[in-house]
Amino acid sequence: MAPDARPDERTSRTLADYVRMFRTYWFGAVLIVLACVAAAGAWTLTQPRVYTSGASGFVRVAGNGDANLDYAADQLSKSQAETYVELGGSLAVAKRVVRATGTSASPQELLGRVQTRLPEGTAIIDVTASGATPRESADLADAWIAGMGRQIAAIQSSGEALASATTKLVPLASATVPTSPSSPDVRAAVTLGVLVGLLLASVYVLVRQALDRRIRSAAAIEAAFGVPVLGTIPLNPALTDHRQLVDALPNRTPEERRVNFATSEALRELRTNLSYVHVDERPKVLVVTSPLPGDGKSTIAANLARSLAVTSTGRVVLIDCDLRRPVLSAVFGVARGAGLTDVLSGRADLADVMQQTDDVGNLWIVGSGRVPPNPSELLGSRMFRDILASLGEHATVVLDAPPILAVTDAVVLAAGADGLVVTVSAQGTTIDQLGRALQLVARGGGTVLGAVLNRVPTRGQDARDYGYYGGAYYAGDDDGSEPAPGTDGGAEHGTDGDAEARAARGARPSGGSRLTPSLPDRDASVPRSPVVSPYDPSLELPSRRSRRRAAAVGGTDDTRP
Repeated sequence: MAPDARPDERTSRTLADYVRMFRTYWFGAVLIVLACVAAAGAWTLTQPRVYTSGASGFVRVAGNGDANLDYAADQLSKSQAETYVELGGSLAVAKRVVRATGTSASPQELLGRVQTRLPEGTAIIDVTASGATPRESADLADAWIAGMGRQIAAIQSSGEALASATTKLVPLASATVPTSPSSPDVRAAVTLGVLVGLLLASVYVLVRQALDRRIRSAAAIEAAFGVPVLGTIPLNPALTDHRQLVDALPNRTPEERRVNFATSEALRELRTNLSYVHVDERPKVLVVTSPLPGDGKSTIAANLARSLAVTSTGRVVLIDCDLRRPVLSAVFGVARGAGLTDVLSGRADLADVMQQTDDVGNLWIVGSGRVPPNPSELLGSRMFRDILASLGEHATVVLDAPPILAVTDAVVLAAGADGLVVTVSAQGTTIDQLGRALQLVARGGGTVLGAVLNRVPTRGQDARDYGYYGGAYYAGDDDGSEPAPGTDGGAEHGTDGDAEARAARGARPSGGSRLTPSLPDRDASVPRSPVVSPYDPSLELPSRRSRRRAAAVGGTDDTRP
């Protein structure tokens, strides 16, 4: 096991991985692109407007009508044009333009605003001039052609030209007044802003992905630690209420039925996968925990125990081992009196504190009891190990343990159990937190059976990884009526919510202490098997009077009617 390993370092990224990354961090990436485009637009607003206009002139060498001489004159004009195009960038021409136009600009400044060009194989000189206004740029281009012509004429008159030919620069095309500025180029600036924005957005996404240690997929857990993911439980917003069993959740709308159905199917998948962890010897004592509080481990434990009970011919015992923040009594609506700590301290017998749920005859709940000063010592005691060993002979035992990184209780329990199931909150638990938790369990001698990825989004890119398409398959009523209890329309389990926080507020399940029957794989017409305490087959089921006695031992009058 390598707790510090990153999933992305072990597998090469595919195009789908990059698409998923961009979809995950799309909001920040879009903001970056928009910011770059806005910056480019703002830059264009601060730049001075520059207008560009062009004029052209033709270098002509006079001939006498003879064909041979005319051809020679044409070749000479092209040759002279190569010289005169360089002349167009001279200070002498600029001075002539300054004198001709009376502009306040210096000759050097005008040279910086004018460009001359000779198209290959021609005798045409193109002049491009820029100015602060459209008219200024056009006038400068025309004046420059005229200035070049006067400078060429001056050279001719000084005898520097060929004596047998007269060369002139004849204006060919006058400059037109531009209608829009040539600089700044708004389109080019915005395009550049988009390209830079995309580049920075890509860097942002890759950096966020590298720094984001949160677990988003089952593949990340399996790639980093080699731990099998036994189930992926969808995010169920309704479980943020006080009810933590899906069969107690409302099914009024199609969306509620869709999410509850997906949750039920995911829990059935968890139950099935757990049964195949060790085919030859199925684990009898299971610890359900999480790296940190708030991951939904108590809800997973409660619903897993109930799911096991409705499909098992044997007994299932759910024990609240989170002695500091117990919640299971509130989840199932049983008496919150004496419990596990009273048994381990010798104040009560196990048969007195075991409470049977009303709708599932083979599911028993053992509350935590009074908060002791030494929870870890009690949970790691020889007496508790003997109790678990005896219970394991007659029942499947599920232990709701405290978070691994908060206290050592879960590590102590894992050492004496058949296996541990760790609950991971999707997009909440980090790879480092899970790695540290698994490392502590391994050092304590515990066995990790697998992980449960909880609160997986039911919509979006992440949801497609887990195949939550059950809503389309679910045959719910079109009129939005709530499915009858005992059908597949009623969800069977719950998985989400911060159970610990609700227990701290004294939350009780809505709808009373009785659970609505929702057992699609159990025939209600078949009589239940005789109920016997799974701790000792010779003991009788604790009666409701025993429950009141258990509450009295715990020092509270919170009893069930």
